[in-house]
Amino acid sequence: MRLAVFTSKYPARVATFFERDMRGLIDAGVEIDVFPIYPLDADMWQYSLDLLDESVLPRERVHHLTLPQALRTARPWPPQRAATALRDAAAVTASALRFGPAAVAKSAYVMPKAWAWAAPTPFTGSRTAARRSRSGSTPGLTCISSRCS
Repeated sequence: MRLAVFTSKYPARVATFFERDMRGLIDAGVEIDVFPIYPLDADMWQYSLDLLDESVLPRERVHHLTLPQALRTARPWPPQRAATALRDAAAVTASALRFGPAAVAKSAYVMPKAWAWAAPTPFTGSRTAARRSRSGSTPGLTCISSRCS
């Protein structure tokens, strides 16, 4: 199973719960990719716990994509997928509205990143659908794959 995790900032000075949760997923056999909203501050890697060091979560699985990079990566958007993308965007936005304008803004910002992550890869040729959910212990947004590759 593949899982895209969207969080506010990673690495961060304090990310104990996030790292513990990600380690649990990895130990359970879940392949994770982390998409922080904020840009990388490489100095923060020194605060990362050993339980999620580079041998457990390789740094190339932590993607600090800018919005333009995500939009370029998600292309080409096939016309036959437009209805699905719009339906997903409407569902995510409706869900985020319950949590206020900040949640709507964050959700809108990460949607292209989720679509880029779910796009076919040259290695698997598969597409993974993503939906948004909220986790009480992990700050930020989590995008969970509803279909495994």
